[in-house]
Amino acid sequence: RFDENGNEIEPDERHRKVLEEFFGNPNEEQTFFELMDAFLTDFGAIGNAYLEIVRGAQGIATGESELGWPAKMYHLPGKTMRVMKDGEGFVQVRGTKKRFFKNFGDKRIIDCRTGKEADESLPVAYRATEVLHLKNYHPKSDWYGIPDWIPAIGAIVGNINARDYNISFFENSAVPMFSVILEGAAFDDETRDVITNFFQTEIRGTNNAHKTLILEVPPARKDEQPAKITLKELQQQTIDAHFRNYRKDNRDEIIRAHNMPPFRIGIIET
Repeated sequence: RFDENGNEIEPDERHRKVLEEFFGNPNEEQTFFELMDAFLTDFGAIGNAYLEIVRGAQGIATGESELGWPAKMYHLPGKTMRVMKDGEGFVQVRGTKKRFFKNFGDKRIIDCRTGKEADESLPVAYRATEVLHLKNYHPKSDWYGIPDWIPAIGAIVGNINARDYNISFFENSAVPMFSVILEGAAFDDETRDVITNFFQTEIRGTNNAHKTLILEVPPARKDEQPAKITLKELQQQTIDAHFRNYRKDNRDEIIRAHNMPPFRIGIIET
């Protein structure tokens, strides 16, 4: 608080007590730090975070807003919140249920069930509370923000695919990639189609990586040499543990998108 000359005024004990109670017990379920952790988790994950502000009794201190002081704060999961048309408030959607909120500082009486303005006769239990909305600004939207990881989404998807590829490698007995060369035998058209379809469709995608094709060799006839099968390795065993450098580059791109110094998340490199 400041006086008319701009000098800071020391809070009296009544103000101090109210502030200590507010930050020491923001709601019945969370401490202030737990509340802020949930709030900022939403901000980092989806670029939007919401706090419900519940006002207490009016007239705690002379000269305060007629709305009364904030008495409780609650975290509102960002995935459930929507901004109303023209930014006139918020609505929380859970399945078929809706609950309306006012913008922080809005002095109107709003029905939390309908979002419509009401008069003093509306019971307190049905009056909309206020919401503080923190958004990570993006020029394409006036109402919502986007998370910092959006520019690194290609690196994130690449990391997921690299992870799934390696999982498939071990789930399919870690079979390396070979070509199967068959000499002294002929494939009919149906068999050729089966083989072609396998290589064109059955082994594509991370979920199908490292699958194995089994071919049955026909027995040799009289006076014929038996069919000869040769397995030829198409590529060297991956020395780099399948995409280690690729995943490291993706990791660094994701870190840069968040402006995060690597040492702060336990990455120590020369």
